[in-house]
Amino acid sequence: MAQVFGQVRGDGSVANDSGGFTVQKLSTGTYFINTPDTNGQVPIVVAMPGNAYTTAAVRVQEYGPGGVTVCTGFTDQRGNLDCDFFFIAMWP
Repeated sequence: MAQVFGQVRGDGSVANDSGGFTVQKLSTGTYFINTPDTNGQVPIVVAMPGNAYTTAAVRVQEYGPGGVTVCTGFTDQRGNLDCDFFFIAMWP
């Protein structure tokens, strides 16, 4: 099973990673994780906040064979906000 995983900071930089992916910050609280070519297979993605606040939230917005869009924020705030997060993407 192929997989990539990492820790992404709110500014879009990668803190820790398995290698094999890049991150682009699209806008406030919105990130695109560019994943490797997997012959058109869509990954299974799990993401979680890397922030100590209990209201921190991470949402996988869109995903496809070339990558995944992740949105972060806080449940007590409106709109997306920059927040650290962890993720893992796996392919069969």
